[in-house]
Amino acid sequence: MFGYNTWKKQANNRLREQSKVAETAMGSIQYAMGGKGGPAIILNSGIPGGFDQGMLMAFDMLDLPYTLIGWSRPGYMGTPADLGHTLEDYVEIQAALMDALGIQSAAIYGASGGGPVTYSFAAKYPDRVWAVLGECAVSQYYNLYANAVSRLFADIFLSNYGSYWLTNMANKKPEAAIRTVVSGGSKLKGKALKEELALLYQDPVMLEITRELISSMSPMNNRKAGMNKDVEICRAIKTLNLEAIKAPTLIIHGKMDHDVDFSHAENAHSHIKNSELITLQKAGHVIPLSSDYQYYVTKKQAFFKRYRP
Repeated sequence: MFGYNTWKKQANNRLREQSKVAETAMGSIQYAMGGKGGPAIILNSGIPGGFDQGMLMAFDMLDLPYTLIGWSRPGYMGTPADLGHTLEDYVEIQAALMDALGIQSAAIYGASGGGPVTYSFAAKYPDRVWAVLGECAVSQYYNLYANAVSRLFADIFLSNYGSYWLTNMANKKPEAAIRTVVSGGSKLKGKALKEELALLYQDPVMLEITRELISSMSPMNNRKAGMNKDVEICRAIKTLNLEAIKAPTLIIHGKMDHDVDFSHAENAHSHIKNSELITLQKAGHVIPLSSDYQYYVTKKQAFFKRYRP
C-alpha cells in the first residue's frame, strides 16, 4: 500500500508540473505545449486520456518546427467535468482554447476516442484547420464496451490499481507489459502475434512508449469522469458531418485493430474528399507499438511537412 500511495502522489505531482490552465470563454481548460515553435497542431487524445496522452501522440515530433498542444477534455484531470456534455460542446471548447492561446489556425490530430471532436471541429471550422490526421480514430457510432475483450481490459486495467500494476510490470517485466498492451488491442493471435511481439521486444523504443502510455492513463481516478463522458458521446453518434471537411486529411489505421474497428477508417475515407488512407497490416489499436512504427512515423511527419503553412 505504501508503494501504491507513493506512486499515486508522484503521478499527481507530475500532472500538475507538466500542465497549465487556460482561462477561456468556455471556462478553465488544462493543456500543455511542446515542440520547437511554428504552425500549431492540436492533439486530441484517446479514451481514457488527457493532455499528457495528447502530447505522447506527438512524441516523435517534439524536435520539429511545430507548436504542439495537448489538452484535457471535460472530466479529465484539470478540466472541470461540467464544462461541456456533448460533442458540439467539445468542439466549442477546443475553439475557445485556440482563441485563448491566440491560435487562428491549426492542424487537428486525433487518436481513437479523440476522433469525433477532431473530425467535427474540422467540419465546423474549415477556415481554422490546415490539416487533419485521424489515427485509429472513431468516425461513427462506437461503444468502448462492445466486445468482451475490451470490457475485460477496461475492468482490469482502467483503474488506479490496474495502472499501478501495469507500471510495476513495465519496470520489472517489460516484455510482459508490451505483450499486455499490444494483445489487448490487436486481432493478431497465435504465431502471428508471437512473431510481431518478438520484433517489438528487440526495440528499446517500444518499452519507452509502453511506459509512457501507461503513465498517460494514470492515475485513473482523475480521468474516470472524462472517460465516462467520452463513452457516452461516442455512443450518441449517429453520423458525423465528414463531407464538410475541406482540409487535407490523413487517416492511419491498423488492420488488426481490435478496439476501434478498421471500418471507422473506411467510413472516414469514403466521406472525406481530400483524404488519404494508410493501412498498417500488422498494427493493432496502439500503432506506435507495432513493427510498422518507423513507416508510421515517416508517413505522419511527411504529411504535416507537406501541408505546413
